[in-house]
Amino acid sequence: YIKPGLALIGDSAHTIHPLAGQGLNLGLGDVQALSDLLVEGVKSGENLSSEYFLQQYEDERMKANNSMQLAMDGFKRMFGPTPDAVSVARNVGMGTLNAVEPLKNQIMKYAMGL
Repeated sequence: YIKPGLALIGDSAHTIHPLAGQGLNLGLGDVQALSDLLVEGVKSGENLSSEYFLQQYEDERMKANNSMQLAMDGFKRMFGPTPDAVSVARNVGMGTLNAVEPLKNQIMKYAMGL
């Protein structure tokens, strides 16, 4: 995502399947992380264009973005064309997940970027 003097954000830094509309959320997370880092860098007199400084942004966002990309890829595979046995297992699993409120709420917060 970075080079000296350059930090990419949003779709210019990463792509994601539009399955669950997470592209905007990830891009906003990038903006928040980079702006927070730049504010702290200005306060502490950092060289804002140094690769070492910008690496903090890349490390934080790459982890979050890759995690969401993997989750969305899993959903795409899970809800794509599947044999009947897999469909039954998926439906049972989703029904169980829906019944376990704490887990369901945690997944919803993750999807919202909270």
